[in-house]
Amino acid sequence: MVYLDHAASSPCLPIVVDAMAPFWTNAPANPSSISHAFGRAAADAVELSRSQVAALAGALPEEVIFTSSTTEANNLAICGHISHLSETKRASERIHVLTVATEHKSVLGPMEYQRTLGVDVEVIDCVNDGTVDLGALKRAIRPNTALISVMWANNEIGTINPMLSILEFCRERRIPLHTDAAQAAGKVEIRTRERPEFISFGAHKLGGPKGVGALIVRGLASKHSIAPIIFGGGQEYGLRAGTLNVAAVVGFGVACREVAKDLTGIGARLRILRDLLEDRILEAVSEAIVNSRDSNRLPHISSITLPVRNGVDVIEKFETIACSSGSACLNHDNQQSHVLNAMGIRGQAARSTVRFSVGWNTTREEISIAVEEVRGLAKRYSK
Repeated sequence: MVYLDHAASSPCLPIVVDAMAPFWTNAPANPSSISHAFGRAAADAVELSRSQVAALAGALPEEVIFTSSTTEANNLAICGHISHLSETKRASERIHVLTVATEHKSVLGPMEYQRTLGVDVEVIDCVNDGTVDLGALKRAIRPNTALISVMWANNEIGTINPMLSILEFCRERRIPLHTDAAQAAGKVEIRTRERPEFISFGAHKLGGPKGVGALIVRGLASKHSIAPIIFGGGQEYGLRAGTLNVAAVVGFGVACREVAKDLTGIGARLRILRDLLEDRILEAVSEAIVNSRDSNRLPHISSITLPVRNGVDVIEKFETIACSSGSACLNHDNQQSHVLNAMGIRGQAARSTVRFSVGWNTTREEISIAVEEVRGLAKRYSK
């Protein structure tokens, strides 16, 4: 099998595996058990990782809250911020929040939940390449708009949202901005002079382990702008209870450290592989379409619509390629992509669209194997 599903999850870097190993066996302590040396060593390892994760986003270590995933971080940012507002003087007025139709389900899901609680949730359309309609977003802002959530880059198409422009007008209007940076972190620069109030990303997209993520909260050291959504022992500044997965946290930190060493080089290498894949598929299958190819995109994601006849679900036909039809969450639920639908790609065209995503261990030989299977599949199921 050729693994071209790195946007769903990328394998751990070997250096990450080595760094995590002692914390499964030889360093077993709970980082909250600081009354003894083992616990203090675990706590020190967590704090080192906190600084490494923060550095990737240009944040302060004390602004990082560790979570179990980007999904949890998104939920904490959205639900936690709205809960915090409901406890303040703004509780007397209805809260209005904005997001985008092409967001990941881990943003749209908590937004829909907040709608059931009486929050005025408004979902903005995208433009043709899957990015936010910036004009529509600006026009939708109201005096009671309390949060805007726009992903840094789309997880299915790879297109990058105009974050600097969004940040600028959010600052002008003093509206907090949340961004899901799961796909962007470790692939493109997410450090900006004016940072969003909330940044979410996870380890397993950038060479770290599954099961750990982070929410970065700007200014957390000076004031809380969120309330907890998980209660218990008061870990993570009282905002996310539960014993930390120390080994995973350590792996997360090392993965962030490693990608930060050569972010430009990583992006360039991934882009070469992605472009090679796209060019060769377009040569082999003349009617194939690379979606949003001329847009500003992440270097590792390629969304390609193949010309096959009605009734063919392309993703089910591959034998040697591990890829996806879109978000892994959608694949799990056997749903058609809401991202493609929002872009106007529906019906058979959506069933014929494949997301290929390359990673740190993808080779040119694997690209060649994948292209040959795509060529054969398109020929067998041609219109």
